Amino acid sequence: MRHLLHVSFDLLLDTGVNRLVKPAFIVAMIGLIILLALRTAPRNPGDTPAAGDEDSARFDLAPALLRSGHWEAAARAYATLTTIEPAQAGLHFWAGALQAPGDPAAARDHLHRALADPLYAARAQPLLAALDEEGIVTDPRPFAARLGLAYLAIGEPSLAAWQLLEAVQVRPDLVDAWAYLGLAQEQSGGNGRPAIAHALELAPDNPLAHSLMGHLWLTRGRPDLARPEFLAARDLDPANPVHLADIAFTYQMEGDLYAAQAWYQAAVRQAPADPTFWILLAHFTIDALSDPHEGLLAAQQAVALSPQDPAALHALGWAQVQTGQLRLAETNLLAAHRRAPSDPAIHFHLGKLAARQGEWDQARAAFEQALALAMTCGACPSPALGWYGQLAQRELEGR
Repeated sequence: MRHLLHVSFDLLLDTGVNRLVKPAFIVAMIGLIILLALRTAPRNPGDTPAAGDEDSARFDLAPALLRSGHWEAAARAYATLTTIEPAQAGLHFWAGALQAPGDPAAARDHLHRALADPLYAARAQPLLAALDEEGIVTDPRPFAARLGLAYLAIGEPSLAAWQLLEAVQVRPDLVDAWAYLGLAQEQSGGNGRPAIAHALELAPDNPLAHSLMGHLWLTRGRPDLARPEFLAARDLDPANPVHLADIAFTYQMEGDLYAAQAWYQAAVRQAPADPTFWILLAHFTIDALSDPHEGLLAAQQAVALSPQDPAALHALGWAQVQTGQLRLAETNLLAAHRRAPSDPAIHFHLGKLAARQGEWDQARAAFEQALALAMTCGACPSPALGWYGQLAQRELEGR
């Protein structure tokens, strides 16, 4: 089952015209900004444990090296820290993530250790898929491109841009790599437009490149410029309902909610068996149109199509919170949490549910967890705070 709310590595790599996969910020209207994805473990550069005076400088040095772009030195620093605190999954995650380009075997070992913590497993798995030896042999794209897409999938655009730039230097004909390079540069605070424009020069009829140019304009707050790119992508790839949802979001950004609703409904009509678009419609209807009863119907349809999907269960639980069905809401939100324990959106809505129930301590704990999980771009000079982290921060400041 393919959906936009939690972009998996294999979907992110699927860049053919039959099914384009969008970065996570395409669903920013429901607070699921980046990521594509990829829904997510704690974004702090490792869970720094308590250490003695002798080691404290090392625990300070590794994150500093990471955020300053000295990634090879940071890889060595994190690898050293894993010998001091071998049970810390966060340290193993960063050691593996940073060693991946130069020492895949060592990286695999650290990333497998990171899998022990479900909060880091969601981030380690896409990197392990990129490091899969069989995949390296069978995938015609350079290894750097595979790794760059994996970094992008886990919300590390600076690392993604590093590897994607290497990929296009080796293979300057890789249109998708140029397009994703632009996305990574834009998400990490740079100017991604030249790279995506170059992709369009190489392949003017490439729907992915048009789509990513549209998302670039969305991140710059220009839905008026994004919409023509999404329309072009739709014309080139008419069977893909993702483009319809993208067009809907441009109208939503402009405040034309009825036009947005019509395009979301068109996406549902084009793919009625795909829970993705029912989930998008549910969140839009609940949060933008303030119609939780209609949103509940869309969420119920999503769960009927995919009963174990955490995104569908999350949408249903949130609709039930908004319609006053608090016991059912708790059941479904907790079920979503068990399946996606590192999703900040689920933690945020668990906090809202606890607040409705008068459980302020539980609400605060859930908001604090959402805030921690929503940190993105740990390898950037200034890590960013995702949408649900911002909402959680407001709740914490208001309580």
